[in-house]
Amino acid sequence: MITGKNQYDSVIKMTKDYDIRIGENIKIIPYCYEMGDIYSIADVMVCRSGAITLAELLATSTASILIPSPNVTHNHQEYNARVLEKNGAALVVLEKDLNGDILYNKILSIVNDSGKLKNMKSNAKKLSKIDAANEIYRLVCTLK
Repeated sequence: MITGKNQYDSVIKMTKDYDIRIGENIKIIPYCYEMGDIYSIADVMVCRSGAITLAELLATSTASILIPSPNVTHNHQEYNARVLEKNGAALVVLEKDLNGDILYNKILSIVNDSGKLKNMKSNAKKLSKIDAANEIYRLVCTLK
């Protein structure tokens, strides 16, 4: 779990308050400089749905559970997330509807169904635009 620097201490405190045991398969860190490593080992990512995060999820063909931030202008994170959901690359849970049981069940619904996981990854790959820079360059060249 990557908490962000400002939330790290409160997340660690919550794990102690709720007697959550952190084992080998769970790591809590404040920040990660090597997100490529995280994407390469994750079966499913649980994250917000900002544009850069979604671009990374699609470029790495990663299945995801998206929890759009309700604190953004014009609710754009939910609109972003719904595109992936509509195309079968992600599940969306609104923060107002989120609790531990819902998240746990959503995670299990993906990791315990290899067909669903495979389809979500495949659908993410179909949505990706990993050659976007070349495509933009090609279009700019046609403007001469």
